[in-house]
Amino acid sequence: MPKRARNFDTSVEEQRTEAERQYAELLNDGLDTEGHRLWKITRETGEVVGDLWVRIAGGGKRAFIFFIGIDEPHRRKGHGKQALEALEAELRPQGVASIGLNVFADNAVARHLYERQGYHATNYNMMKEL
Repeated sequence: MPKRARNFDTSVEEQRTEAERQYAELLNDGLDTEGHRLWKITRETGEVVGDLWVRIAGGGKRAFIFFIGIDEPHRRKGHGKQALEALEAELRPQGVASIGLNVFADNAVARHLYERQGYHATNYNMMKEL
């Protein structure tokens, strides 16, 4: 089950509908939406191993990672770390001062990666089942 459906205890269909709504809202001009950048994460050979979607806002000072994903067969091989480092190298000279992201609490692998790369928690969302 996809992480979002599992974490919010909703159906996959509900989350697909919500994702379509969010994509339409956030990428209202598709790949040409101002401030948004979408990359393919590749190996040195050119083989695609994942995707990265970032928005730059705050007058060019802040970036937010909407999505970073490494394809299953390529996980735990350093591609996520390298993508984050490449992103910093791309954005720092442009004057971007911070990069934010959201990560699900039960995604220990991703949390560990982000923490090793210097990301820290800025807030927590909490939920109680009734």
